[in-house]
Amino acid sequence: MKKAVKHLTLAYLIFLALMVLSSGLSGFWGEVAYTLSFLIPIIVIFLLNKEILEQPCEYLLPKRDSLIMLGALGAPTVIGVMAVSFATNSLIVALSGQTNEIPTDIPFATALISSALLPAISEELLFRYLPMKLLLRRSGRVCILLSAVMFAFAHRSAFSIPYAILGGILFMLIDIGSGSVIPSVVLHFLNNFLSLTFSYWGDIPTVKICLIVILSLLLCGSLAIFIAFRKRIISKITEAFSAGEPYCSDPMPLLFIIPCAAFAVLEFIL
Repeated sequence: MKKAVKHLTLAYLIFLALMVLSSGLSGFWGEVAYTLSFLIPIIVIFLLNKEILEQPCEYLLPKRDSLIMLGALGAPTVIGVMAVSFATNSLIVALSGQTNEIPTDIPFATALISSALLPAISEELLFRYLPMKLLLRRSGRVCILLSAVMFAFAHRSAFSIPYAILGGILFMLIDIGSGSVIPSVVLHFLNNFLSLTFSYWGDIPTVKICLIVILSLLLCGSLAIFIAFRKRIISKITEAFSAGEPYCSDPMPLLFIIPCAAFAVLEFIL
């Protein structure tokens, strides 16, 4: 397990370094660095862990339980993440006056691809698929915690880290329960889509009402599905935490996240 955690930490350090580089560049080269920040860490992991190539589609394809987990826990997860994001933004604005508005100077369709679809796919591969492939059989707890912490560091913002930690934990639980990363890809895209929609048209009362109605209906549907399959869902979540080796017997592996934490904090300070 230590070896797998070291390899993941190396990949995430490369990711953070390239993300910092992309933020310091503009135009074409900034886009290149941003794209490489997702591609290179995945390539590194595949080179260091060639056994992944034996079953590359494991956890990529939807399973029988994917729709159940997505339907039962999807709406509460998205609403919870959005609520934490709203509370965090409100608190930071009240305390410091800083704002975290999403730029709306590009067409919505372009923003939907660059800021919703592509991050949903690439980040789920990096922060859910790879930890599941390397750590899930060894320790469910380490897999969940490492994924969530690194996902939060990747967002590199006081506005984003709280909801990223919550989203990282919930996304991974749903993925482990369903045996696939497809649910978290869908939920990640949905969360980004709703955030963009609020940024572009949130001042229009009709848009707010429509989104609230849609989320309310989805929440009611999730509740009905959860009640119908509650025993299976609870069992899957319990199995996620109990899988593999007890983490308390070996506290060392997660110490490898410290370099990533230092890198993220340093960029936040600078």
